Amino acid sequence: MIYQNASSVGLSTSGSPTKWFSSSLPGAVVVGTTGNDWLSASDPAATLQGGAGDDIYAIWDGRITITELAGGGIDTVRSWAGLTKLSANVENLELMQGNQRGIGNALNNILTGSAGNDTLDGGAGNDVLIGGAGADTFIISGGNGSDVIYDFEQGLDTIRLQDYALFNFAAVKAAMTQTGLDTTIALGGGEKLVLRNTLASSLTTRDFWLPTDPLHFGMKQTFADEFDSFSASATGLGTTWKTTYKVNDQLRTLSTNNEAEYYSDSSVGVDPFSLKDGVLDIAAAPGSNPLGLAYNSGLITTAKSFAQLYGYFEARVDLPAGQGFWPAFWLLPADGSWPPEIDILEMLGNNTTTAYAGVRSSTAGNTTFKSNYLPDLSAGFHTFGLSLAVRHDPLVCRRQRGCRDGDPGRHEQADVHAAESGSRRYRQLARQVRPQHADRPYADRLCPRLAEWRPQRHRARRCRHLRRQLYAECGRRQRPL
Repeated sequence: MIYQNASSVGLSTSGSPTKWFSSSLPGAVVVGTTGNDWLSASDPAATLQGGAGDDIYAIWDGRITITELAGGGIDTVRSWAGLTKLSANVENLELMQGNQRGIGNALNNILTGSAGNDTLDGGAGNDVLIGGAGADTFIISGGNGSDVIYDFEQGLDTIRLQDYALFNFAAVKAAMTQTGLDTTIALGGGEKLVLRNTLASSLTTRDFWLPTDPLHFGMKQTFADEFDSFSASATGLGTTWKTTYKVNDQLRTLSTNNEAEYYSDSSVGVDPFSLKDGVLDIAAAPGSNPLGLAYNSGLITTAKSFAQLYGYFEARVDLPAGQGFWPAFWLLPADGSWPPEIDILEMLGNNTTTAYAGVRSSTAGNTTFKSNYLPDLSAGFHTFGLSLAVRHDPLVCRRQRGCRDGDPGRHEQADVHAAESGSRRYRQLARQVRPQHADRPYADRLCPRLAEWRPQRHRARRCRHLRRQLYAECGRRQRPL
């Protein structure tokens, strides 16, 4: 079958196989012929080597190695793995069981989903994306060429635009043109997105996931810390940051979370904080402390220095990888009550491609949002933000390894903290904790909406925070301490 990409180049699917080769042996190497072959293996350490024909690679684990020569036919990976990245010189990817993520390579690829909620990212090249049934997400990134989506379902599927200067639906709509039955969106830089058999008039803001405008037009900055210096104390009085938990108390751990770390600072022994080149590093590592806990860690919060209502909270951070780490960024009410709470970001160190966000509310209950198959969040700095527009109180920003938020009608604080998990649920992770680093470049911004990160039961090694900026215009957050 032939699909036309955005450059009117026909992309072909693979021919049918004539020979089948498979192995279940550990570390097996399965080699094809010069014809159309089916190659499969079950061991993650296996290698599949295609030949000159149209080869089909069947995999159940994304770690299986696939080697294919350039120009060696039209090849396809059929994957049952949760995350699959196309190897070099392989043209097409088919996701077979749903709720999977597929990422293309530098070629012009055809990526096809199945009946589940799949995520398709063509990568570089002018790709063809076919979601199939289910609520699919199409990731379109600047500098990766022009893509075509063949089966976009308005109100069900989502287009995530990244690295383009399209920050609101009005800008997206202005970039749309209708050509026959197709809608074309001019993305900038000579790139475009084509939606086959889709009317521009039928698209709404709910069909898109857009980046935050870095200039935050119409907002004023209300809080920022670029960490050129570090102002902190255990009480938080007269300093930017408070290094102990709760608003009016000076707790050194959160026992209700069964945490295994002691929130330390230079006033009580081990100093987990270090500053260099505009980066605050928070270290979590094994050590002694007055409470006899297994690890020393650090927490910073604006509990005594800043509170705000609606706005945009943002932090740029580098998170640690490794079992036992649970970094977070969250908001809590400035009055110390709980709930409510807003978790902007949580990540487990043993799964650095999955992020969690959540809301804890006494009126609306608890909701957790899970994002799978993200880029490696421990590989350099990433920016996390939340835009908050609620009907209630100001927020206090804390930095622990997260920030907390609360229910409508209270002040909020933001927290960021490095910790090791000591909870029942994650205690097994804390047994194998080695010192690691989590970098956080800048801090939070408040703008009209809702965003927060929260740590919960964490233990981490090192966290760096560069800057926290709060842009407020109409928000409020509240979260319990």
